Amino acid sequence: MGYVLAVASSSMVERINEFLEHFGVLGYFTAVFGVRPGVRGKPEPGVILEVLRETGFKPEETVYVGDKEVDCIAARKAGVDFILVDGKKLLQETLVCEPVTVVTGLLELQLVVKRL
Repeated sequence: MGYVLAVASSSMVERINEFLEHFGVLGYFTAVFGVRPGVRGKPEPGVILEVLRETGFKPEETVYVGDKEVDCIAARKAGVDFILVDGKKLLQETLVCEPVTVVTGLLELQLVVKRL
């Protein structure tokens, strides 16, 4: 079974799309969600909940990946698992919110997701 990739960010969708286009990865994502009137950014779960609503996925079928504590808090409030990307291994020592696992980069993330 494959994966559906979506972006849930506290930025505006237009800005997210510009960023993803700049790095040539926009085409990998099925959907891009950001803040807008009525949808609050992290640490509130609004953007993640909107992704779940729009895609039809259940929280238990979803993993949120991020590099900040607010990402973990928003994921937990939305009822989804969270994977921390902590390339310099600085954040995991002070994290109050507990991730499912910690990876140091996207290559390691790919291996972890295959095991879920």
